Amino acid sequence: MEAGHAVLSIYANDPDLLKDQTPELVTAIQHTTATSVRPFRELISRNQTKLAVVAASAAKWAAKVFPAMPADRQVDELWRAIARLCRLDQPNPIAAWETHLEALAVRAAHLNRKQYTALEVQRAGHPADDRPSR
Repeated sequence: MEAGHAVLSIYANDPDLLKDQTPELVTAIQHTTATSVRPFRELISRNQTKLAVVAASAAKWAAKVFPAMPADRQVDELWRAIARLCRLDQPNPIAAWETHLEALAVRAAHLNRKQYTALEVQRAGHPADDRPSR
């Protein structure tokens, strides 16, 4: 990257890779990784490199997202979900993505104007206790 080369990252991790490890070990791994990639992230944050990241459908993620679906259909269904989320099912995906980003900016500005000091999250279908929202 420092020489001006582009980077392509294709990412399809195992969501349960570290589930049986102690929280201290996971924290140590995350800290070590963050420290070692800091120069890389700094180049990215300063737009000093050409970078493309592709999140790929993987069998273990597909099984987590679609556990009730037959295993032989899970990966394809996850690809379809990724395509929808990336607006690839729209006639003009770039325009659809820009519209989505504009809508997010409007919502973010609205929430920022509210200056909330706390947020309470409840599960869908969970009985609310009639406390006023903040």
